[in-house]
Amino acid sequence: MQKKFGRFYGYDKLASTLIKADTTLGIRNKEQTIQKKTKEVLVNSGFSEIYTYGFVSEKDLELSNIDSKIKTYAITIKNPLSDEYKLMRPSTIPSMLQILAVNANKKNQNVKLFDLSRSYKNTNKEVENSEVPLQENILTIGMYGDDTDFYNLKGIIENILEAINIFYYDVEKETQNASYHPGRCANIKIGTDTVATFGEANPEVLDNYIISKRAYLAEVNLSKLTKYSKTAKKYVEVPKFPAVERDIAIIVDENVEVGKIEKLIKNKAKKLLESINLFDIYRNEKIGTNKKSVAYSLIFRDKNKTLSDDEVNSLMDFIISELEKKFGAELRK
Repeated sequence: MQKKFGRFYGYDKLASTLIKADTTLGIRNKEQTIQKKTKEVLVNSGFSEIYTYGFVSEKDLELSNIDSKIKTYAITIKNPLSDEYKLMRPSTIPSMLQILAVNANKKNQNVKLFDLSRSYKNTNKEVENSEVPLQENILTIGMYGDDTDFYNLKGIIENILEAINIFYYDVEKETQNASYHPGRCANIKIGTDTVATFGEANPEVLDNYIISKRAYLAEVNLSKLTKYSKTAKKYVEVPKFPAVERDIAIIVDENVEVGKIEKLIKNKAKKLLESINLFDIYRNEKIGTNKKSVAYSLIFRDKNKTLSDDEVNSLMDFIISELEKKFGAELRK
């Protein structure tokens, strides 16, 4: 049967009718909400957003010291525009380093950037099997200049986690990732999942990109964080009883991780510890070779009563005793 098409029949001859459809309210899904909150934290912290290509070259992966296993996940483009865009990036670090290098070359003194984009990994030969490769949304942070150091970056990432309602995680030292300084890099883990890696960039990598200043990088896997984020806010009543604040400064060996000290304090203080804040790390010949002083501000509160000085002092003595046993800590007076 011959079919009549509108363009043959004449669009002017077609009757006008209203669309028959239900209206729906457009809302963000969970991952989009997390991205929005993440951007808000970073912009409020003085960061600027950048946009990068999803393609890199083999040279970029080499310059960035990307792990050889990660390189095997790279997807090769059959008809690339040039060798610079030959691979779909398995890591977002090279893209960020390129932008930091451009800023350093232009003599920009203080740079704080973030990029929210995807990495692409052919982890299980998906491409060969005509399947979609692993695509993850990665927040990449890059910064150098005044007021930028390891702990500043750590605080920014913790602010992001708090904004998306993630409060329970571990910070563990990372020494195998060659893109980072071997002694100034850490992973954030939730269970067995590594959800973020952050730290000072490897000096060798900075030399490759002709960046003369110390620079700091972070990779935060927002796709993984989506599993752990609680979208519903949990409200608590206003405390009825006052808090008690104590400061503690201890001297430990240089190789003792701050994250492990914090974990021990939290475990020993249990529910009475409302917050813990690292406010100083001090090194000096007077405190000893390969030693450091670590200072915390601790806030204690009991939901059911007012804590007495004796109770808090007893708890502090117990915590100090445990730090001495576990890390050979010495109370700095």
